[in-house]
Amino acid sequence: MKKIKKIFLIIIFSICIKVNAAPACTTEEMNRLRTLANNVQFKTNYTIDEIQSGDDITDVKVSYKIDVINDNEDLKYFYSISSINKREVTSSQLSNTIFSDGDIVTIYIYSYTTNLCTDELLKSERIVFPSYNRYYYNNKDKCSKYPEFKYCREFMDISKKDYDEIEKEFDEYIKEQTNVINYVQEHLYYFVGGGVVIIVGVILLVINIKKRKKVMDI
Repeated sequence: MKKIKKIFLIIIFSICIKVNAAPACTTEEMNRLRTLANNVQFKTNYTIDEIQSGDDITDVKVSYKIDVINDNEDLKYFYSISSINKREVTSSQLSNTIFSDGDIVTIYIYSYTTNLCTDELLKSERIVFPSYNRYYYNNKDKCSKYPEFKYCREFMDISKKDYDEIEKEFDEYIKEQTNVINYVQEHLYYFVGGGVVIIVGVILLVINIKKRKKVMDI
């Protein structure tokens, strides 16, 4: 029992010596570490895989990744999805982690040094991976022709919309566009005529002003 106590005391004494031997955490060192953390950038990218059943595309799977730029050995990383299960990762592990559309990821950067400034939170960044619009993917021809249609954005959440509802709205949109085009075509003569009248009026006004100026100069 005495031997165990001695071993225990030696271990505690060794730990205390190591802690006391570690360099102090100065303001300058913390500023250096914060600068390193602020230089770190997170660049996101994505890939799209088509899910097929026979010859038909039934869905698309969107995978997001995060590239860590300006990493430093004096930093370490944690991340959580929707503030759940905060876990430690290396920068390379983080770059190889696959996220899904709709995920909300928070990345925490901590100091990782041999001095007493270690394990300090230096920076956190929140990344929201947007929902991918499957309607857009499956209707690129329509959307390239009518890019102003509200469901023709590549990234948007349409999970609460039914495809049939969207198609109905698209048909209504086309009718409205057609009505506008027809109206313009039917009244084109008036628009052109009005424009010509305005231009001629401006020209005559300018000529008039110049004539009056000449008369006044005489």
